[in-house]
Amino acid sequence: MAVKVCKDELVWGVEIDEMRIANDLLGDPEALRDRLETDGYLLIREFHPRDEVLAARRALLEAMEVNGLKSISPHNRDLARLPELLRVLESPRLFSFFKDYFGEEALTFDEKWLRTVPNGGYTGLHFDTVYMGRGSNRLHTTWTPLGDLTKELGTLAVWTGDAGELAELRRSYGAVDVDRDKVGGWLSHSPKGFLETFGGRWVTTNVRAGDVIVINMFTMHCSTTNVTDELRMSCDIRFQPASDSADERWYGENRTGHYSTEEHSIGELLQSSARSGKMKTYLGTL
Repeated sequence: MAVKVCKDELVWGVEIDEMRIANDLLGDPEALRDRLETDGYLLIREFHPRDEVLAARRALLEAMEVNGLKSISPHNRDLARLPELLRVLESPRLFSFFKDYFGEEALTFDEKWLRTVPNGGYTGLHFDTVYMGRGSNRLHTTWTPLGDLTKELGTLAVWTGDAGELAELRRSYGAVDVDRDKVGGWLSHSPKGFLETFGGRWVTTNVRAGDVIVINMFTMHCSTTNVTDELRMSCDIRFQPASDSADERWYGENRTGHYSTEEHSIGELLQSSARSGKMKTYLGTL
């Protein structure tokens, strides 16, 4: 069996495998932090009440129909503030989870990354820090599927690999700021090429409305490709300790969002900072 991830077909059980569930660790913040540090993700099943997520989905579809929209961009702030959606994305459950996880009060960005992905669409390989790395170094992303998503419709895929390879990626690609450096944020469209250079394995899973996946800013991730005729609907939200500084692009009434346009390629930018032979070889293929 093969799974389409970005532009590549990955062999199930060899190049890509099933995510492991973290529900057994709930109530143990230290174990959750250790698991995320080791795996790069936390898959939590049935975190939200399913009926609340499906109500948010219905409200979004109705708003799209009323406004004549066939898709939603990641920064549609009006739709992202629908009460039914915020009931999920800013729920007391989330604040309580992250308060326990951080050991202090949590803050969430005002910006919500709501999106629909059509047939053939996917998200390329990236770290989140390249888009929002100016504030807390404890910022986390919660990926929220707005409906039941199969691998064929499009779901999150996470790289699990050698800590040394991850450290090199953090020093080079992880130091990028897309606005300061005027580059696009995706490192690559090829998860297969990434494995050939850095080893490891990708993991993914089918998800249902109510499930969430939590990652940190240095989790290498992408998505499976939507090979169906349906729209994939999901939303990314961010949480951090309230005492840490927050990236002004995404928090507050006067948040700017991204303000620069792409002028350079990631490969050109990173060639000078790549330290290992592997990284230089990989950049040469981009």
